[in-house]
Amino acid sequence: MKTSTPLTAADLFQVGYWFLREDRLFEIAAWDAEKPLQVEARAADDGTIHQFSLTELFAPTPLTRFAATRTELATPPDTDETRPATVVDAASLPAHLLSHADRIIQTVETVQTHIEQIHRNHQLASAPFSLTEATRQACQALPKPISLSGYYKYRRVYQAHGGDRALIAAALHRSTHGKTRIDPNAQHFIDTIIRRFYRSNPPMRAQTVYTIAQQLWHHNRHWWLNFQQTDGTDTDELVERLLDVRQEIDDLLADPAYAQHLVRIKLPSQSWFYGYVSWFSAQPGDGAKVYIARHGQADWEANFLLFDNLAQTATLPLQYVFADHYRLDVLHVDDEFREALDRLWLTLLIDAYSRAVLGLFLAYEDPSIESIQGALRHAIWPKTDLTGFGIDLPWACYGIPQRLSLDNAWAHHSYSLEDLARALAGGGRYTQMELVFRPPYQARYGGLVERLFGN
Repeated sequence: MKTSTPLTAADLFQVGYWFLREDRLFEIAAWDAEKPLQVEARAADDGTIHQFSLTELFAPTPLTRFAATRTELATPPDTDETRPATVVDAASLPAHLLSHADRIIQTVETVQTHIEQIHRNHQLASAPFSLTEATRQACQALPKPISLSGYYKYRRVYQAHGGDRALIAAALHRSTHGKTRIDPNAQHFIDTIIRRFYRSNPPMRAQTVYTIAQQLWHHNRHWWLNFQQTDGTDTDELVERLLDVRQEIDDLLADPAYAQHLVRIKLPSQSWFYGYVSWFSAQPGDGAKVYIARHGQADWEANFLLFDNLAQTATLPLQYVFADHYRLDVLHVDDEFREALDRLWLTLLIDAYSRAVLGLFLAYEDPSIESIQGALRHAIWPKTDLTGFGIDLPWACYGIPQRLSLDNAWAHHSYSLEDLARALAGGGRYTQMELVFRPPYQARYGGLVERLFGN
């Protein structure tokens, strides 16, 4: 029934009019305007009388179509004979979607067969037949019973795609399938942060990495490389400038050569970032493939397999702190007897970003857990007692290291040092310090502090 004006119940429920419901045709036999909530209709296939409520007929599922004649209902609505048929290659679809499609097809066809059997039994017994009740019985008779609403959902998908397995499986894709969940430029920003700060020996905590991302994002006032525009070519210099917090974004925006390659991005949520990092860590093989596809094999090896460039890649104070011990070439003489005492051991903590000495500790004993903890104590707290040593210049370097690089001395492999690292976090109030042990017999990993000692 085609019309351009809204219809009333009296227009639809005239005696002799038809409606199609659950693949069955019904002719309206009686409807009383004084009792409008009930409709009496005769089934076209077996002539039985059924009672329907308006709530049922106008429910979104199952859909009911109305028409003045039976012929109008025989033609599917909105048929476009010129529309080309959709073809989907089942081999290109994931196995779990094909399995789900098989389950839908089997469920719908089994229920339909069961309904027909129930209908024949009622015809032989001359008993009233209710399609809804028969459908409910058929759904409960399945090896794994489903609800009516679940069956109707399956049937809609089945009918929409003509029972085609590949089309049904393709329709089960999530709504965002094939689309990037976040803006590609924001994705490039996150990948760059992970590439620079999240390493696997061990990786920096995701919370710390996200905090760094927030700081850089705010520092650059939301500006980042327009990766889509540049197509990833000749952008290393610009990325390094954006990662350098010592330079303001205004300098880049004032330069037309750089400004044309910048765009404002939205920082992904913390929950999304944690999920992304967890996926990257839990599936290193797939994560490597994705990373290599985006940035290349050389970049993957340089940033996740090699650690020679820790000092060069530091972009924030306290990001990488190197610790080592050195026996001073100075003889300490006793004041009373003028006898030479043991030589002193110096323990130093050096910040890779600023190259500044954060803390130190002097002791006669060989390097021990006390040496490293004493140097940490001196590094973390402000140095306010310098005037007693005749020093009038400020020593403004202090704080909790994010990653402390140590050699493999036995003194460093201590439960007390691990407990100290946890305690410094203050129950999550501060970033927990991570202990990174340099590979044995490879002094280059501690080259920053080794060069200072000169050995």
